[in-house]
Amino acid sequence: MNSTTAVFDDRRRIVFVATLVALSTVAFSAVFAGGAIAEEGEFEVDADFDEDEINAGESILVSTTIENVGDDAAEGAPFELVADGETVTEQPVTVDAGESITVTMSNTFLEAGEYDLELVGPDGTTHEEAQLTVVDPDEADDDADDDDSIPGLGALAATLAIATALIALSIRNRQTT
Repeated sequence: MNSTTAVFDDRRRIVFVATLVALSTVAFSAVFAGGAIAEEGEFEVDADFDEDEINAGESILVSTTIENVGDDAAEGAPFELVADGETVTEQPVTVDAGESITVTMSNTFLEAGEYDLELVGPDGTTHEEAQLTVVDPDEADDDADDDDSIPGLGALAATLAIATALIALSIRNRQTT
């Protein structure tokens, strides 16, 4: 019977053990440079989404303070900005135990719509959530053109028209008496 098992060793190397037709066992490993397999730490996170409404083609910035409250250092721990369930930006973070770091993530939204945003940590935990509205600037300009008010007759113009009419009426009444 053939089988392959992956065993994690010191979180930077994956050791695979394969048994082939029950005759022999072969082991080989893959080493990941740069901490691709993260020491994950334990985190307290505070994120600030800079906008809740932007125009299509603009970016949102998420400034995030990540504190490692665990006993182990975190090396390459991936934090993700997720929009409607899809990862749009990923930022690997290295933080010593008891320390904090501030990172900024951004994403440009090209299509108008409503987006549910999440900041997700390395263990899949959602640390922060926000709603984002992306508007089409061309549609916003069209809405401004649909103004049903009387052109050129704002509050100031209406007040001046009434004042002029009252003055003219007052002058007329003086002339007839």
